[in-house]
Amino acid sequence: MSESARPSILLLTTGGTIQGAASGRLSQGDYRIGDTPVARLLEAVPELASLADLTVEEMANVDSVEMTMPILARVVARIRQAAAAPHPPRGIVLTHGTDTMEESAYLLHLVTGVDLPVVVTAAMRPATELGADGPINLWNAVRAAVDPRSAGRGVIVALNERLHGPREVLKLFAQSADAFQSPGMGPLGRTDPDGVRYYRRSERRCGAASEFVGVDLSQLPRVDLVAAYQEADGTGCAAAVAAGARGLVLCGPLSPALKAAARAAALQGLAVVLCHRGAGGAVHVEAADRSWGLCGADDLSPAKARILLRLALARGVKAGDLPRVFGEY
Repeated sequence: MSESARPSILLLTTGGTIQGAASGRLSQGDYRIGDTPVARLLEAVPELASLADLTVEEMANVDSVEMTMPILARVVARIRQAAAAPHPPRGIVLTHGTDTMEESAYLLHLVTGVDLPVVVTAAMRPATELGADGPINLWNAVRAAVDPRSAGRGVIVALNERLHGPREVLKLFAQSADAFQSPGMGPLGRTDPDGVRYYRRSERRCGAASEFVGVDLSQLPRVDLVAAYQEADGTGCAAAVAAGARGLVLCGPLSPALKAAARAAALQGLAVVLCHRGAGGAVHVEAADRSWGLCGADDLSPAKARILLRLALARGVKAGDLPRVFGEY
């Protein structure tokens, strides 16, 4: 493929394990985040030069547990700017640390509002480790980004030769190249030696169809997570209320004391959403609990339910309309 015929890809980097570096090739998880320059990462995949014309921009260089809404707001703004350019790239690839990647990908899925492919990728092993997965994940992410069939799907998460939807994908293993899976749903598609293959499409709203495009990410209200466990009391709910939270996401099932505290919070005006603490399946909310405002999160994970609830509250969605939101996104 001639240089002029190569599709353009905007590669945005934020650090993470994919840019990690260790003192030896068998780091066993002992490494420094972000110590490998992006140029060195690209040197490990010279084949990219025949696939796309890459423009690289560093948005941040952080561990994903240090990811913040201001960083993500800059990423969103850059994606929207690139998509609106007179000559937009064919697609955008974002590198990210793995621990909170599913949250960032879901946020981008709901607020960017662009039709061109946005593919998020990462690595479970640092760039200097034996068997590093960053190079192949980056290769496959760019392959997905240049594929015309990736357009209009919202954000895609590309890891370990699978293409996941950000709503469903979860990091299920702490240390495994196959850490990311989509329980119950399966991936959207795969990448293999013959190309990119898609097998399904998400039915939930995203991209330009999302009502949260344009939400001011600097003004998102506080929403806290409260975990349920045997003998859980109302301490977590009370702390969230005292901290000024406007919403609670409960990782159920709920003990009687925790349910009473959640109901008290709802009576004080907080939006209260219930998730299941398992890795799949929609949560059921009984009619008696719906009557005081408890909303089920469908099958969203607690972390993603928190993202969606923050966006809904920022958009002015009332408590009575939250079941619609969690049913559509």
